[in-house]
Amino acid sequence: MSSSLDSTAAFSDRAEQIGVEKWIIDKFKQKKFATFGRLAFAFPHSPQSSDDAPFKRFLADVLEDNPSDDQMATLRRLFFESHTMAITDVRLRTESDPDPAQATRRMPTAERVARQQEQEKRLGGLIFNPNTIPSNHLVDMFVEMCETGILTYVKAEHCCSRAQEVESIKKDTSISTDPSGLLKLSTKQGDQSCDAGSELKLRGAWQRRSLAMDLAGIASFETMETWAQFLFQQLLRDQPKGFAKISLQQLVDCDRNLFILASHLTMGKLTSPAGEEKPLDQAVKKLKDSTEVLQYLAPLPVQRAHESPAQPATRPNKVQKVEKGGKGQGKGPQGKGGSPNKLQLPEGCTTYDSENRPLCFAFQNGRCKFKGPPGKRCARGYHKCYKQNCFRPKPYYLCNHAD
Repeated sequence: MSSSLDSTAAFSDRAEQIGVEKWIIDKFKQKKFATFGRLAFAFPHSPQSSDDAPFKRFLADVLEDNPSDDQMATLRRLFFESHTMAITDVRLRTESDPDPAQATRRMPTAERVARQQEQEKRLGGLIFNPNTIPSNHLVDMFVEMCETGILTYVKAEHCCSRAQEVESIKKDTSISTDPSGLLKLSTKQGDQSCDAGSELKLRGAWQRRSLAMDLAGIASFETMETWAQFLFQQLLRDQPKGFAKISLQQLVDCDRNLFILASHLTMGKLTSPAGEEKPLDQAVKKLKDSTEVLQYLAPLPVQRAHESPAQPATRPNKVQKVEKGGKGQGKGPQGKGGSPNKLQLPEGCTTYDSENRPLCFAFQNGRCKFKGPPGKRCARGYHKCYKQNCFRPKPYYLCNHAD
């Protein structure tokens, strides 16, 4: 509300709407009474008073002329609105439980347009369009911080553009109580969000934040944009061997910590007189080189994943084990390269049949516990005689190799 009270653009726009002539508005500006707040307390007079003499004397001194009767009617209306707005602002500041629909103080449209035009002229190197300028809700959040004197961190996901705001405007209905205890139905604009998951989108969100803070008068665009540019330069730095490059999450953590520390330094003093450096600009310049902030930009060691051992190009042929105590055979797995170890096999015997299928060694001595019929296969191999070119379904010690 106080932004409306102190806005020359809002005062001039409202005066033109109700019919005040242009030369009268120029006189108010010349005498520095062209705001609602200054006009409301320019002289000791109340709109409810029946005596207009103090009001007429004030107008005669400011305008250096007596206004006509029709202009007196519009000026009385302008003074009444100024006085009412001042009282309403005081009431809202003293209420312990304000209306949630009015939780965010909104900048008047005329003041918003005037500041936007001034910003475009001052920052001529930027492209201003609905996709690059900040949303009205984002600007109003920083205006609220100026009013309360408390800086809070605004996430990049909430730094929407004006185009995104127009596409996703949504109002939620809420119920509140007035000071007399009566229920009141009101609407509140829902939270807006945008995508800031990539480097380009995060950079755009922070640029809109810088523009919004400049429009609200809480910080200068140059200071906040210099900080954002410094953060993104860390992504281009080459790190020492064994350390990973700076991630986007580290930039966000560093940015958040700077705002937390700046909020502590600027508690209750976010505004400054015209022409002086803003307190938040001083805090950012002081903190951006401190170790408390820069520690979040330290490179982290590379996390190496454990690699599985390389497999050999050719797997060695497996040779079945024989049972312990077997006569004439050893354990003897084949060695590397496919050459068999020294196996105690009878002369003329082999470990594979004519179809290159493994044979069971325990079956040859009657020691295999497989209950299947001869000729079938157990876990070790086929139950066949391992005499070369025999391979009958009989164990070696029973086969005469001539049946």
